[in-house]
Amino acid sequence: MILEKLKQKFEDLTKKGISEDVIVIAFKEDFQHHILHFIYTSKKYYSLVMYGGTVLRIGYKLPRMSEDLDFQTTKKIDLEEFAENLKKYFQDNHNLKIEVKCKNDGNGTSVIFVKFDILKNFEFKSINWSKLQIRIDINLFKEGGGFLKNIIPVATDTLVYTIQTYPLSTLMASKTVAFLTRDTRGIGRIVSNVKPRDVYDMMWYMNQRIMPDLEYLQAYGFEMSTFLDFRDKVKSRVEIIQENAFRNDLSQFFLDEIYFGEWLGNWRVKFLHLLNSYEVFEVGDLRSIYFREEFDTNLRKIVFKYNCLDNSQQDITFEIKISNFWFDFKNTRITKKHRLKKLESFVFSSHKKITELDHEYIGLFYKKVENYIKRSKGVVYQNSFTTKIICATGDKLNPKTQLCLNKVLLEKIQFEELL
Repeated sequence: MILEKLKQKFEDLTKKGISEDVIVIAFKEDFQHHILHFIYTSKKYYSLVMYGGTVLRIGYKLPRMSEDLDFQTTKKIDLEEFAENLKKYFQDNHNLKIEVKCKNDGNGTSVIFVKFDILKNFEFKSINWSKLQIRIDINLFKEGGGFLKNIIPVATDTLVYTIQTYPLSTLMASKTVAFLTRDTRGIGRIVSNVKPRDVYDMMWYMNQRIMPDLEYLQAYGFEMSTFLDFRDKVKSRVEIIQENAFRNDLSQFFLDEIYFGEWLGNWRVKFLHLLNSYEVFEVGDLRSIYFREEFDTNLRKIVFKYNCLDNSQQDITFEIKISNFWFDFKNTRITKKHRLKKLESFVFSSHKKITELDHEYIGLFYKKVENYIKRSKGVVYQNSFTTKIICATGDKLNPKTQLCLNKVLLEKIQFEELL
């Protein structure tokens, strides 16, 4: 069944004039889904947290393709057992024998090479090897348990599974670690001082206006207490990047050669423009808190409005969107310990009388916003923040606009993880 699908894909892409190295990457993307289905339907491995380019490709439609699978874990896994279980999965489900080799790199990363002896079934002209290889990296990161996880549902024509990953802010921080620390490497016969796909992914995050999780960067030893620190380090890095290996490394990941050519032509100018386009604002005192129930969307909104010290005519707002489910059912309501009397003179609503429970949620989110401002040293990168819709159930969840939490997580989570 897998081979039949790949033969059709080979025919379709060949007719479109897609180069053979790009077709091989497209084949890898098909097999990635099967490996991910194995991992996330397994009781032993479903706790692995996926990060890197492939999770952006699958979960957020990253325009470039991706060839490897990257995970983090808080505890080591038995590599030999993983290899045997993966072999059994492909044998039992697809009657396909695979080769799996494992090694530890000595720096806390387990590396697994999965090989599929299938390329000889296709009439490639320039591909002279027979085995399709997918690399799986499993990085031991004990601090990872302290960061929020997101669930991304995935459905192909034959597979259904859910990926466990980080919010985009944490994913951007993990890419920043790679961007800042990966140095001299060989790409084919070319020596490069960067992994070009890291550059592309960083630009994708910035184009989405994602703010990196600074606490994640601090967990990796970076001294970044504000966005300004992040911006300075990234800017210094991009200014010394050599682009001699960009075409060799990146061209295989794009089906659209014209798009890639346009990106490659002025990537550095675009990168610096995106980085500098993050505005910076200094947060002043709390001005008001607006509470509103929206009956047509079944939501309640809490908007905290602060003075902007840089511009007296400018407000800085933090908007919370939360499902009515949190208010209507006793088993999801938060504990009664968050109400702050000092806030009540700031609160107003045009629709309803503010209840005691409303004040509890107002107090809870005020603490989160204040903690975020404090950790950011009073400096933020935009003048308006809006959270995803905070849901208490995962029914028909859209991970791009909604976030599902239980009340323990709701009380624990940091403000930026809600965005």
